[in-house]
Amino acid sequence: MTTTKHTGKFVLGTFIGGIVGSVTALLMAPRSGEKTQKLILEKGESWRQEAEKRMDEGLQYTENKITEARNSIAEWLSSGSTLLDEKSQEIRLERSKRAKKKTTQASSSA
Repeated sequence: MTTTKHTGKFVLGTFIGGIVGSVTALLMAPRSGEKTQKLILEKGESWRQEAEKRMDEGLQYTENKITEARNSIAEWLSSGSTLLDEKSQEIRLERSKRAKKKTTQASSSA
């Protein structure tokens, strides 16, 4: 879990560093103001599309994990319910056997 947090922070830092470095490079480049603005807008659009793509992928991943968790919980509850039914049946049979044994012993003693 800790490694995942560190990896996420590293990726975020790399992403932000890349953005800052790219913008700095664009602003420092020997181009006219219009060309630089156009290039910044193009890069901005490209980054927006990439961010949307990654958000969609993250959302899909999260939805898949939630579905997996729900299925696992449903399966666990179902197996628990089955086990509970089996144990309840065993207890009823054992009580029935004890009751018959007591009845038989009471009849034999009388």
